[in-house]
Amino acid sequence: MERAVVVGAGPAGLGVAALLRQQGVEPVVLERASEVGSSWRGRYDRLKLNSSRRTSHMPGMAFPPGPMWPTRDEMIAHLERFARQQRIEPRFGVEVKRVDRASGGWSLATSEGELSSRAVVVATGPELEPVLPEWPRREDFPGELLHSSAYRNAEPFRGKDVLVVGGGESAGDIVMDLVEGGASRVRMSVRTAPYIFPERALGISADWYALVGGRTPPRIADVFANGVRRFWIGDLTRFGMPAPTIGFFTAYRIEPVSAVIDRSGFVKALKARRFEVVAATERFEGAHVVLADGTRLEPDAVVAATGFHCALAPVVGHLGILGPTGYPQANAPRTHPRAPGLYLLGYTFSLPNLRWIRVDGKRTARAVAAYLR
Repeated sequence: MERAVVVGAGPAGLGVAALLRQQGVEPVVLERASEVGSSWRGRYDRLKLNSSRRTSHMPGMAFPPGPMWPTRDEMIAHLERFARQQRIEPRFGVEVKRVDRASGGWSLATSEGELSSRAVVVATGPELEPVLPEWPRREDFPGELLHSSAYRNAEPFRGKDVLVVGGGESAGDIVMDLVEGGASRVRMSVRTAPYIFPERALGISADWYALVGGRTPPRIADVFANGVRRFWIGDLTRFGMPAPTIGFFTAYRIEPVSAVIDRSGFVKALKARRFEVVAATERFEGAHVVLADGTRLEPDAVVAATGFHCALAPVVGHLGILGPTGYPQANAPRTHPRAPGLYLLGYTFSLPNLRWIRVDGKRTARAVAAYLR
């Protein structure tokens, strides 16, 4: 029986593995992919962190100097360098399919057989499984329909009419990528009014405001956030972009929400009509996409930037420790009363996320070490 097993070799998994060593616990790290940071490797080329390199990095290892927002490739290199520096050698190609209570600890059903452990840290990330809405008759659409997880860059869409569905960070990035990459027409289908913030205000980056706002009562934080949006972003309703009816931090406490950080000219492009904002996508009818207001579009391609799911249910859902949305009822360093010794790390959506993974990772390592003692 292993003393501790960490499931996942992304930022949370690698971070907690290194911090467990500092507590005198040598963990086994399991990763279903063939490399560290597999979620990052599968994202679009334009992707950048929505938090600055000063706040978002692995424990004890800062990013090298550079632009404010680390790129996807910088993040991958950062994780690789951290794993080498900490001498973490995950068991690659091992998928954990189910975790069950066992005598003295936990039993993990994996793609390579059963493994037993006294403590388990599940750190597979909140964005493991793409969510593609079940739009009626979507299978009849003759054009290209893909999730944002399969989008890489604008080159395949040069000269094409593209509809991007979604109002979060990925949707904003992909819209700008298509606008700048030569798509003939770009439309953004929005169901929920997006939160749009400047990349910095008064010389301070957006993630620092998020950090302070996340530790402030939501009603107070929303007053400041709304003021920032009004002054630096302005009223975009006349350009077709709906305005949020609830404050960002209040909404964030209810469920995770994404924001568009205007660091690539998103607002300027909207005001210049370089892309259009249209109503929510309701269904497909042959080559047509029918919107909530009855408008019928005939795009060449549809990119669904409709988010991800943590996909924890197949692994731990039978233990009764997940909420109705599939996310943990108790997040590490806490454990659920039904599952002592089982820690679910990195699913809290705290802002900035990598900073809180670092903080919670340290707390979790201490909790695991104390539990093992």
